[in-house]
Amino acid sequence: MPICTYLSTVPDSRDIKNVNVRELLDELNAKFKDKWAIRETAHVVGFFRKKIKYTYELFFHVGGPEYQIINFYSEDSESSINLGNSASVVCAFMLGSLGTVCV
Repeated sequence: MPICTYLSTVPDSRDIKNVNVRELLDELNAKFKDKWAIRETAHVVGFFRKKIKYTYELFFHVGGPEYQIINFYSEDSESSINLGNSASVVCAFMLGSLGTVCV
């Protein structure tokens, strides 16, 4: 079942820190006429040796302010809704989407 949300502001791809994610998103938007968006979230991990872990949410523009959230399966989660995904999972999905585009 698709999960949809309303985004008041669309995340700007220039704000994404991961270069691979940003470049793939730009390429995907070039093929699909700016239908995709990614929200990058920084999480502080650790108590003494803090480091930042980034997770990603991938959105597809349905129309107006409505976006479908692309939900990925995760073996580590008991929930069927997994919004915080690694860069490798999101990049794999985008590469697969780029590979199926007919020009």
